[in-house]
Amino acid sequence: MSANEKIEPSDLREFKRKLMSVRGVQAVGESVSEGSFCLKVFFDNEQSIKDAVLPGLDSVTIVCMVSGSIEAQ
Repeated sequence: MSANEKIEPSDLREFKRKLMSVRGVQAVGESVSEGSFCLKVFFDNEQSIKDAVLPGLDSVTIVCMVSGSIEAQ
C-alpha cells in the first residue's frame, strides 16, 4: 500500500477483529506514532507480547504495549 492509498473502514474493522482474537490481547486502538497512523495493541502481560504472532496489514505499524487485564466496568 502506498502512502496515498487509504484503508477501507471495513478492512480496518476486520483486521482489528483478527488482532483481538490473538491470545493475550486486551484491546486494540487507533493512534499516531511519529506522525503516522498506527494501531496500538494492548496485552495482558509481557509474555503474551513475546508469544504473539500478529497478522500484518500492509504498511500499518503495530505498536504493542502491556496494559494488564482490562475488564468491563
